[in-house]
Amino acid sequence: MPIRKIHNDEPTFDFKDEMDIFGQKNFVEEIAKTMALNSTPPFVAGLAGDWGQGKTSLLQAIFKMLTGHMPGEKIDHKSEYENVRVIWFEAWRYQHDSAPIVALLNEIRCQLDMMAKCKKSGKKLLGVAFESALLSLGDLGGRILPFASLPGKIKETGENWEKRNHAYALPSQSIRALLNEAISQSLKGLITPPKTRSSISPRLVIIIDDLDRCQPLVAYKLLEGIKIFLNLESCNFLLGINRKEIERSIAAGLSEEAGDPFKTPDDLEEGGARNEVRIRAQEYFEKLCSCFWDIPFPDQDQSAEYVKHLLTTSNIVSQKFAETIHTILQDKKFNHSLLPANPRKLKSFANQVATLAQKYKPNNTHNFTPDDEQSKLFIILAALTTFHPIIYRMLLANPRFYAEILDWAKNPDKDKSFESARYDIAKILYEEPSDVNVMRIIPLIVELGNVTADTIKPFLRHGI
Repeated sequence: MPIRKIHNDEPTFDFKDEMDIFGQKNFVEEIAKTMALNSTPPFVAGLAGDWGQGKTSLLQAIFKMLTGHMPGEKIDHKSEYENVRVIWFEAWRYQHDSAPIVALLNEIRCQLDMMAKCKKSGKKLLGVAFESALLSLGDLGGRILPFASLPGKIKETGENWEKRNHAYALPSQSIRALLNEAISQSLKGLITPPKTRSSISPRLVIIIDDLDRCQPLVAYKLLEGIKIFLNLESCNFLLGINRKEIERSIAAGLSEEAGDPFKTPDDLEEGGARNEVRIRAQEYFEKLCSCFWDIPFPDQDQSAEYVKHLLTTSNIVSQKFAETIHTILQDKKFNHSLLPANPRKLKSFANQVATLAQKYKPNNTHNFTPDDEQSKLFIILAALTTFHPIIYRMLLANPRFYAEILDWAKNPDKDKSFESARYDIAKILYEEPSDVNVMRIIPLIVELGNVTADTIKPFLRHGI
């Protein structure tokens, strides 16, 4: 019997299911080709999307397209992009390091070393030049550390440190030149010049994930380090980012340097005296990151297809039930998606639907398949559980509360306690597609009609 499962939040990358459902294969191919061929290093690009929109999944898919394997898997470079080697860096894992740029350099050195060992196992010796290049990377990281870990502008702090410490007279420009030489030498050892595209020079593509999950000053210090030390002719960067969060991090860093640090998260919001700092932060990031790809939101059909895929692969519900849910979610008469266009939220929703179906088995029937009306109620309750937990808790405490929800749904301006301005049916069309605070299931609640407390009690046994 197939294993039953509730889906976790791990990233997915398989083109045969999720990527094809969202139509993202061409999107991934475009980014991979740009990073490997159609750009001139030094080049920094961003893959921008909301949290839960699939940035990590897409970054992993790009990594695999460039290398032929996944991050962390055995290195086996089988890719049409012969001129690149790719570094994977999860920034949030190093956010407690005093100098995140040094952590990145160490990760580059370690991953290049692993690539070298794999190549040596094929009896292709890399020679002394490569080993020297790796040693140089480690040595330069050590020289950067004393001033990269200090607060303030890295470049200014570094220059002041150099004046006080004459042991290493290395201005940032000299450090960049040495880093570029070390990385270029490493690439020469790892990459056999391709017979085709001979004009394309070897390059290192560095993919940075979860930068927007780091503490603001950590993210800012890493970006500063990339700008000062890794603006190299041999390197391209691809950053997975929530653009709003990164700009908040830069604003925090700029204010810290100016001696006027932000005290609370509210200080990072738009407007007020801080607005000038936010504008500077936007300009800073646009200067650093010269190209953006915004992850497209899934449309109504894609969202419905994804939920169907999740329900089917859970092995908890029947294929017929998954298809019934799919048909309801795809119904064009609702004029808009019943769900937010966010894959992580869709996954949570599908898990709730599967849990409801698993728990509710009238008369101990094991092969229970809900009918159309029961399926609609599943959708409503799963959406309330996932997207509107406060309302759902009220319903869980008192099932008769559903009558008030229905009454309000028919007259959304009647009861201000439901923040009707947010949930007005006419306004849903104009809200952000990813906004989970919008009660998109209002039309379904109205269509389902009168539902009694006794009807929904069996569906509430699973709790929240």
